[in-house]
Amino acid sequence: MVHLLEVMVQDREEDEEISPEEEAAAARSKEWFKHNEGIPLEQLVKELGITLDLVRQTASLR
Repeated sequence: MVHLLEVMVQDREEDEEISPEEEAAAARSKEWFKHNEGIPLEQLVKELGITLDLVRQTASLR
């Protein structure tokens, strides 16, 4: 779980190339959100059984 959160909040290097697969995934995500409502972060962490404090602590370790 911690690794997932680390990946979610990690900074991308400015010179890092974005692969065609990543571009396609981002495009699919943007299209999905045009037609669907997202869920609040608070709801997500609750469903995962973690806290926002854990998310913040993990982000601050970077």
